[in-house]
Amino acid sequence: PAGPREPRFSAMRAFEAFGGWRRVAYNQAADPPSGADKIKRTNQPKKRQRRRVHGFRARMASPGGVKVLKARRLKGRRTLAPTGRRGR
Repeated sequence: PAGPREPRFSAMRAFEAFGGWRRVAYNQAADPPSGADKIKRTNQPKKRQRRRVHGFRARMASPGGVKVLKARRLKGRRTLAPTGRRGR
């Protein structure tokens, strides 16, 4: 072969495998996606899960969390952890 060998993985080949420019230049007015095709965003916040992971009790349960609370106290933070009150 005269030319260089083509790599097994190339960005352009991967780009074309996922629809290429047809996928990028999608005309939504001509063909609107149905409800099932809509992309769901990454962040779906949940208050209970937030308190369990980042809350005061979770911080006090580990030595690293106690250090976080100590650092926030020393810095003068008004809130040490997400509040547990309903509606906030």
